[in-house]
Amino acid sequence: MAQPPKPAAAKPAKAATAAKAKPAAAKGAARTTATAPDPYKPVTAAERGLLEAVRGDGVFDARKLKTTERVVRSAFLRALLLGKINGADVPETGLRTLGLVFEEILNLDYAARDGVPLPPLWLREAHFKTGASFDSANLNRLDLAGSRSDAAITLDRAQVLGNVWLDRLQLTGGLSLMAAQIGGS
Repeated sequence: MAQPPKPAAAKPAKAATAAKAKPAAAKGAARTTATAPDPYKPVTAAERGLLEAVRGDGVFDARKLKTTERVVRSAFLRALLLGKINGADVPETGLRTLGLVFEEILNLDYAARDGVPLPPLWLREAHFKTGASFDSANLNRLDLAGSRSDAAITLDRAQVLGNVWLDRLQLTGGLSLMAAQIGGS
């Protein structure tokens, strides 16, 4: 009589295949984590320009750079404004910029320095490709004049001591100022 085939031989092959797949996935995950840029170090020409500006008079005109070099990461600008980058304190007169590009959402939610408003912030003629959020931020002044946003800009519950300038602001996704407190005229 013929004996039935042993199904046990198929199981070890499956287990071996699964074991081989796991290390490859782990290697890919490690690469992704290792390549994330440090938000405290500048990686673009515009970020290096911002560092030079805060060490000087606080003015940076990115319009002289190629569009691809104008990009600033949200985490870098946030760290700069919150005083988390050594040797780079934003002057009391504020940070005045022209022509920056933000490819990711600019997230300044809850931004304040130990309960004190951030220095005045001018982001004139900026391009917010995925919007900006200043929700519950504590700002001295905010100027977005001549800027363009391809998604919503929100200042919900934000506190602004002075003025908010929005003239010539081009919005695709809308503007929200729900419960915002603006002290300027």
